[in-house]
Amino acid sequence: MGEAPLLVPLAEEGWIQGAVPELAVAHYLEPLVARNIDALVLGCTHYPVLRSVVEAQLTALAGHSLPVVDSAHATAEELGALLDTRSLRADRTRKGAMKILVTDRPARFLEVAGRFLGHNIADVEVAQVDL
Repeated sequence: MGEAPLLVPLAEEGWIQGAVPELAVAHYLEPLVARNIDALVLGCTHYPVLRSVVEAQLTALAGHSLPVVDSAHATAEELGALLDTRSLRADRTRKGAMKILVTDRPARFLEVAGRFLGHNIADVEVAQVDL
């Protein structure tokens, strides 16, 4: 969507439904629809949580639905296909472990990450970084 600086804080604050995100998304989509785009690529990691608002506003502005591509999902699909062709995909019967390290505000990270992943994260550690 080009530059859309209001969408990142809206996504991080959980304002992903209602009038505020609808108005912000419409503001950014209007010039694109005026240029008769054929599809929209969600190129930022924050945008997928706003996808339903983006699709609704895009349809309302264009008068018909247009394809919306989530770049993160498309990248994951391509990576999966590449791993398959090279026989490098991990055994799905084995459970892996995830360790999350942050440099600041672990509670805030847990809140935002849970929103983006669609489930809660159990733990996060603060990492000390020496520069």
